[in-house]
Amino acid sequence: MAALTWFLRRSLIESPRWAAVKGRTDLLKDAMEKVGVQAQPQVTQTEKWSYSKMFKYWKGLALVIPIYILWGIPAGTFGFFLNFFERDVGGTTLVAADTINIGWFATAIVALLAIYIPLADRVNRRTLYVVSAALCALSFAVPIFLPFKLLAVALFNVLLFGFGQGVGLWPLNRMWSVELFPTEIRNTAQGFVWAWMRFAIGVWSLFVPSIVAAIGYSAIAAVGTAFFIASIVIVLALAPASQGKSLEQVLRDFYGGEAKEIKEEAK
Repeated sequence: MAALTWFLRRSLIESPRWAAVKGRTDLLKDAMEKVGVQAQPQVTQTEKWSYSKMFKYWKGLALVIPIYILWGIPAGTFGFFLNFFERDVGGTTLVAADTINIGWFATAIVALLAIYIPLADRVNRRTLYVVSAALCALSFAVPIFLPFKLLAVALFNVLLFGFGQGVGLWPLNRMWSVELFPTEIRNTAQGFVWAWMRFAIGVWSLFVPSIVAAIGYSAIAAVGTAFFIASIVIVLALAPASQGKSLEQVLRDFYGGEAKEIKEEAK
């Protein structure tokens, strides 16, 4: 899959913003011609970026890394262990467990298409995130008190979690992780964020079977509930209202005067 993605990626052009800051007039001209723009491409001063300069955008990292981890651990737990929860904790068959797993993704896609995409540029994105995280928290709150082996409880947990994250949490994590960093370091920042999330999921996953064996699924549900409540607090405190804004305006509004100063230091 990685090789196929790399091969297909070779046929795509870089974004005009990337070409402009890198001084690649050939790529910029090609992009302009493909969208029917006839003009002399203008490039900005080429900037050299090092890995360390990413940390000048610490405010973005302080928002994105925690919310990725707080969502990633419950989502990763389902990704690794949902069939185990359904089959061995919930007492369903393997076929039923696989069907419920499919339902988790299907409900997320439904919410994404029916709610997030139509509203993402029309309402405050923090509001979408809070509603989304609240639904996810509710989905895990019920199995704290009711046994997961009840099919209705398991379905409530899995399907509402899927639907809830599709409302805003799932896409907004990705949206903020790219738009809060300038083009020159966006991929580096994205990789750094995902590395933290994957490391956290890996460590947590070592303990999931022992936690379920010693306490039961209610402990997993309690962690999920607490994590989504914590993500609501972080988003209300730090997240930008970026709907309807250009990337440049998002950076300027989020970092204030710091954004210009950082750019000047980087040259």
